Amino acid sequence: MHKKFILSQLLLFICLISFSQSNIGLIDDPDGFVNIRLHKSSKSKILGVVKKDEYFSYFPNKDSNWWPIETEKGLVGYMHKSRIKFSQKGYIHNGKLHDETLLFQIKEYDFHNLAIQIIQFKPTKTFYYFNCKSRIRIIQNNQIKNEINYNEIEAVGGAHGVLAPEKQPSNQVFILSKFGDYNGQIIVINKDEKVLTFNGGSYFITKNKKYLVSNWDSDLSGISIYNLETNKLVFEEELEEYLNDWYSYNNQYFCTVSNDIEKTSKIYQLDFENLTLLKSKLKKPIGEKITWTNNNCSCD
Repeated sequence: MHKKFILSQLLLFICLISFSQSNIGLIDDPDGFVNIRLHKSSKSKILGVVKKDEYFSYFPNKDSNWWPIETEKGLVGYMHKSRIKFSQKGYIHNGKLHDETLLFQIKEYDFHNLAIQIIQFKPTKTFYYFNCKSRIRIIQNNQIKNEINYNEIEAVGGAHGVLAPEKQPSNQVFILSKFGDYNGQIIVINKDEKVLTFNGGSYFITKNKKYLVSNWDSDLSGISIYNLETNKLVFEEELEEYLNDWYSYNNQYFCTVSNDIEKTSKIYQLDFENLTLLKSKLKKPIGEKITWTNNNCSCD
């Protein structure tokens, strides 16, 4: 059992449908309706139905007979390709049929007894109604336990979309980053399906594996610290100056600082004992420059 759990952590990512381009379709079924399934199986939970003459967006996939679809009302699931009739190239947005297309991707991760899906819609160059649309689903026993929707993410702040790292920093929680809208977030999902969301974006893990540290990916400056041992947000504070690069030296952590115009000579240091950010006497950073996790996201 222990070996199996370790293997599931190393091979956390279990399913991918790569980006496929959107079409608009109608159902092809003599019964006048077709079920929408949670997974690619006729035994999977029914999420809803599409009726005769109801248009929907669908995304052909050469690797499966079950294709992802999205209804006019935004319900996302799977439909067998034999029940789909092509109408036109395009995508349905806000109930209207458009000639412009977009791309669809779904990733699924195995986390204890949960399946976590990241569903993302990425416009093509000609599609301009939004920059990214993302959805996080938490699934247990073929049931959607929770769903977080980011319906129209704007590509501001340098990155946009939802991203999970290839390797999770803890086996107790599943961590994702959301970017865009000048409102970056860290999303923490625990084994009991509970979700904690706080300000952040990219992050790093301290060398003792105890803390997650995240600068805010926002039009505001700030820092959030999450304790991976207690599974609690222990520090979150808005700042007047912007935090830039972090460095580690002898289990100490230093950060360069900038204002609205340029970098300054100030160096801040994290005081984990008192959980605060202090101004350091250093004039320049020392130690090893830290590499961020989830630092490059473009709705994929």
